Amino acid sequence: MKYVFIDANVLLSILDLREIRDQEAIASFFENKDNHGITFIQNSQLRHEVYALRDRKIKSEIDSLKGIPTTSLTRFIFTKEQNNQIVKQAKELNAALTTAKKEAERNAAERNLRFDTMMVNYFDRAIDIDITDEIFNKADRRSKLNKAPGKSDNSLGDRIHWETLLASEACHLHIVTGDNDFNSELNIYKPKQILIEEWETKTDNKGTIEFDRSLTKFIEKIDEHIQFSENAARQQAIVDLQNSGSFATTHKAIESLNKFDNFLNDEISLLITALNNNTQIHLIATDDDVLAFYQRFERRGVGNEEEKQAAKYLGLDEDFFDPF
Repeated sequence: MKYVFIDANVLLSILDLREIRDQEAIASFFENKDNHGITFIQNSQLRHEVYALRDRKIKSEIDSLKGIPTTSLTRFIFTKEQNNQIVKQAKELNAALTTAKKEAERNAAERNLRFDTMMVNYFDRAIDIDITDEIFNKADRRSKLNKAPGKSDNSLGDRIHWETLLASEACHLHIVTGDNDFNSELNIYKPKQILIEEWETKTDNKGTIEFDRSLTKFIEKIDEHIQFSENAARQQAIVDLQNSGSFATTHKAIESLNKFDNFLNDEISLLITALNNNTQIHLIATDDDVLAFYQRFERRGVGNEEEKQAAKYLGLDEDFFDPF
């Protein structure tokens, strides 16, 4: 039997899906009663992480919904009738949006969103591994020794997750996580070699450990009847670039991104921010593949300082992204 551990960042990524088709596909997977023949593993730390970050994620989503300006249109171009109709419809839409946001905030406060129902059902079905004193002490020791998984800040979260997995009865394990604490620095789509070796030791070389960075990719592997849109795959490729932890993984992420066309304006903005904020990207921004990828977005920016900084890293004219 295959055991699956889905990290908090991946569970919360459900809220990022925009296409109705993708949302329904996710819901179909989580609401399937037979668990697709796999056993999910969870613990109290995972539940805490999901619900601790949930409110921030939902608030950000609600706050991102902006109304439509109701400023009157110039009478030198539009007729009075056109102006009145557009202003009226804009006011009606803004009123509906305000009502929807208030209802969403109320349901979020009461944990009555469809996302909440899905998470309750998921956690109810998953095996709960108790975080015993022994597990906590092992995770703490792992942190003090700066052993994977986890960051070098002595954090315990992912180390607790790993120790609970080692304490489980699982032999064949599949980890789904979007951060860099479990994956190899040489290949972001594989676990760290040291974790593979530790898992093999734990299972007397009888077990296997697999890895996915995307919930959508994992679900497509588990259920061949579920297919997600290209938008979902493109969004995950952007996340992989944002989280790149080495020059090698940056090149791999760029290779994945080059498979896609029709990047949306907000996606281009995310790519520019990633270039500026991640040293593993901007330190090799002039490498042929990275440079060529970003050159695809000439005149696709909004004309801000962040785009000028990105252009400098790329060795391009500072107004390269400026649409004006």
